[in-house]
Amino acid sequence: MKTARAFIRHWFPGLAVVAYLVGGWHSPGLWEAVAAALLIVRLAAGDGAWLNKTSGRVALAMLLGSALLASRNGHWDAWFGGLDRYVGVVVLVLCVSFLRLPLQHIRIGGARQAGGRRSPVALIATASSAVSPLLNLGTIALLGGLLQTEGRQATSVSGAVTRGVGAALLVSPTFAPSAIVLSELPGVSWVSTLPVALPLFCSLLAMAWLCQSRQSVTWTAARSDGLPGFHLLLVIALMATLLVALRALADWSIVHSVSAAAVASVLLWRWVFARTGATPVSIRPRQHLSGFWPAIEAEAALFLASGALAGILAADPGFQAFAQSFVAAAADSPLLLFVTVLVGMPAVTALGIHPIVPFVILVHLIDAATLGLASAQMYVLWVSAWVLAMMVSPVSAINISAATFFRVSPWVLGLRENVPYAALFAAIALALFTTIGR
Repeated sequence: MKTARAFIRHWFPGLAVVAYLVGGWHSPGLWEAVAAALLIVRLAAGDGAWLNKTSGRVALAMLLGSALLASRNGHWDAWFGGLDRYVGVVVLVLCVSFLRLPLQHIRIGGARQAGGRRSPVALIATASSAVSPLLNLGTIALLGGLLQTEGRQATSVSGAVTRGVGAALLVSPTFAPSAIVLSELPGVSWVSTLPVALPLFCSLLAMAWLCQSRQSVTWTAARSDGLPGFHLLLVIALMATLLVALRALADWSIVHSVSAAAVASVLLWRWVFARTGATPVSIRPRQHLSGFWPAIEAEAALFLASGALAGILAADPGFQAFAQSFVAAAADSPLLLFVTVLVGMPAVTALGIHPIVPFVILVHLIDAATLGLASAQMYVLWVSAWVLAMMVSPVSAINISAATFFRVSPWVLGLRENVPYAALFAAIALALFTTIGR
């Protein structure tokens, strides 16, 4: 028994990653289910430490609540089918963690003098918005390894990074939420969204500079040993090449592509460029994933439970009837519908529900014609709601990643650090859309 439990603990996180990536080639639904099953077994075979965290307890409550709904309506197929709905995000967090490994062997950072080089926190937000269209969540892993933060500053800096990544979501089609929204609005081209998206993007960056102009952060001191700093550029170049190839040539999804490119770029860098030299480089994928798993297992449980809840809500006739009645009653007042999207969706996610749960419910109930928007403008509206939800939700991928790499609480990051910025951005977005809508 002990041997079996040890095998599950050490191998199942890596096997889940492999299973999910195999789905990029063939039968993604089947392999996503396999990956989710492996992660569920890993949670069950652990020591239960994830239940000591708030995210873990919320996950258990959501799982039991959704199971009660399934039992009442007999929709167990929707409940079980939802467990793998967000497994890709768990795999994505596991995979992008590989991007921190090269930083342990590369001479990169600030000046050599004591204290290192300092930069405005607003510059960190701007830099993350520039890099994240390529690295996605890898941006958080990268900056988490390059910046010296602790205590209250860690929360402030991680918030700036998450807001920079969120801003990039408005103008970049390389993020998973972008792909989700585009799948619901297939006739929209990315270029057509920019006239509305760019002003909102600039407003988020302007908030960073106006609100954090006096705050600064120290870069890690430059190492006297290790590989030259250009090796970091090699890793980034490899990931960019692999990401483009998987998206353009293999036609993989964003989540599959970023996950595979993150792992493959680090391994290729190790095998091609870092095999020789005075500094030994050792990367063991299975050991890394099994060691990293405890840091995210509570959030992983929350993603799996959120999927089950999303599945059962989508199938629950009582909830659907309530949602449709609300939208019908509010049809004569588009302002209320705008508030529902831009305030209601983030408010729901602040309770610990993943943003996709309210999105999948609302996107089929509120259309562009009702709001007097063109399809491209409707795309930006939904993406703006995603940005707001990702900023405040303790279970969003960016907040979970930032919490992991900056060692802060995702609840403190989402609800204390990001809420003031989200409120101001929501007001700006609400004013813009009510002006251009009917």
